[in-house]
Amino acid sequence: MKKIILFCALLCFSAYAFAQSQRTELYEVFGCENSAPSASLDPALQTLLNTNHSKILSITYEAALPTGATLFNADRRDITSRTGYYGAPFAPYGRFDGLEFRNAADTTKNGIVSLLTQNIIDTTYADVNSPFTISLSHTMHPAYDTAVVTMTITASKAFTAAGNLTAQLVLEEAAIHLTAAPGTSGQKDFYNVCRAMIPGATTTTSPGTGLPTTWTLGQTQTLTINVRIPGSIYDKNQICFVGFVQDDGNLHVQQAAYSAPQHILNDAQATALTGIPTFLCGVNFITPTVTIKNTGADTLKASSINYQLDAATALIDYWTGVLAPGASMNVTLPNITIAAGTHILKVWPAYPNGVTDINTNFDTQTANFILEGTGAAVPFIEPFNPSTPPAFPPAGWLVVNPDNDATTWGASGTIGDIAAGCARMRFPRSLPGRKDYLYTANVDLSAASTATLTFNLAHAQARTESDSLIILASSDCGVTWTSVYAKGGAALATAPHDTTQTFVPADTSQWKTQFVNLPTFGGSNNVIVCFKAVSAQGNNLYIDDINISNSPMGIVEHAVSNHFSVFPNPFSDNTTLAFTLGQPENVTLDVYSLTGQCVYSASKGHYSAGKNTISFSATGLANGMYFLKLTAGSNTLNQKISVRH
Repeated sequence: MKKIILFCALLCFSAYAFAQSQRTELYEVFGCENSAPSASLDPALQTLLNTNHSKILSITYEAALPTGATLFNADRRDITSRTGYYGAPFAPYGRFDGLEFRNAADTTKNGIVSLLTQNIIDTTYADVNSPFTISLSHTMHPAYDTAVVTMTITASKAFTAAGNLTAQLVLEEAAIHLTAAPGTSGQKDFYNVCRAMIPGATTTTSPGTGLPTTWTLGQTQTLTINVRIPGSIYDKNQICFVGFVQDDGNLHVQQAAYSAPQHILNDAQATALTGIPTFLCGVNFITPTVTIKNTGADTLKASSINYQLDAATALIDYWTGVLAPGASMNVTLPNITIAAGTHILKVWPAYPNGVTDINTNFDTQTANFILEGTGAAVPFIEPFNPSTPPAFPPAGWLVVNPDNDATTWGASGTIGDIAAGCARMRFPRSLPGRKDYLYTANVDLSAASTATLTFNLAHAQARTESDSLIILASSDCGVTWTSVYAKGGAALATAPHDTTQTFVPADTSQWKTQFVNLPTFGGSNNVIVCFKAVSAQGNNLYIDDINISNSPMGIVEHAVSNHFSVFPNPFSDNTTLAFTLGQPENVTLDVYSLTGQCVYSASKGHYSAGKNTISFSATGLANGMYFLKLTAGSNTLNQKISVRH
């Protein structure tokens, strides 16, 4: 059984309980936005700390352990100084009243946050008192851009520090709820985050204010500190302060105090935007509904509601009513006329109770949607050629990123099969289970009796992860979807394992053409195809040269690798077709362009059963990709070829 040992110095505090003050405990946490363990352990830790808020305060430093992200960069100097002060070795790591919990079973895990328990909090609160009291309060400027903090420290007994004695003041953001994770851990919710230490660290000094090292009973010192509120604060309603006294000689935190958030009187947020399907057909307007929440301390009685379609001038609707603090209500906006194409709608409240909104970071809700126009004619081809300026997704296409994180379908302007340019999904940057969607423009297949989707694919597994690509199709404006293709893991891979998780196809041999039948969609005039990427945090996936057509070739994907091969491929002048027949047959050879045009057709004569070869010349063919169709009797074999003179 593991034994948890707290520094004996902490236990010795109980010997001085007489004539001392009740201690408010302090737990300092070193997290990391790029640390999966930090993200996974944080919910349980926050539950424990929140349950005991009257006994223990907490500060979270989002540190560079090993690398930092947005929260770290916003207060890099202070957090780096504090990390070095304790020598924090990993995330998540904790210090209890400045001291490190030791794990007798595994000393490499000294300070791990799971060592903090309810019993430790209760025992220390009951048995370990403090030689100081701290009174902490703050007043916000009406614009919430500055604050005045008053910190009064009083000795409840005579005290001599083991080293320098320092008053520390930390500006915290009590709760941060982000729509996109700032780091690679996927964590979006953060609590009691250090946003600044006052006075802060410099290149030559540590944060904090020096105090006398020797105190007599009743001695008092008051610090009045003017604080500039950082522009990086997400929600000004969450600004609070923690003050504490620390003995730098032995790192003991002698006492801590808290000044709670002061809510803005007039504040409102848009918390949801509904009534807008992702796909719209046969209409020319939308009627959105926005959910407005009163995040101020006063009753909300009026607010402007701004709404903006794409880059057009924002329009204003006016709401009046009675909305208590913390309450929400739905407001239906006027009809908004839309044209065919991809759109983004933004909605946000302004001037709550006629007052300028000073807390705007989380006010806006957005919706991405597309009004489908006339379906594109077949063949529908998308080579993802790079453009200036770069444009992704292509016109009429739509990317949906449900997690709103930093990783979703994007473009590469330098990687491609036949030519530069393709769509890419960076699975290594996407947490397991995350789903991202790439939708094509709608396609008119009304004249097609049969329909086929072909595309080129490149992917390598990293180890055993099973990233997946699922293709769905809809002919009813996205109301229902049919799965037409699904591959994952080794079945999806087109190249050997790449354990660096930075796979880039080395050459065209690591691209494979995928043939997908769309048997029930021929005859439909509004077909949308969706490429659904499901992450296992494995390796990069690339798709290129999308082609939806009525396919005069009648292409069907066959497992024919043992029966039909083309080598070399790509080729410049000549290549050899190798195939196996089960019985003697007459053989014909046809070659089609990506648009379905037959560019070569010839009867090759009668071939016997068994292995056979045919030489094929690319004379007269332009550089590019083609589909080669070999017909032997009633059997058809298909192969992609690439001509590069």
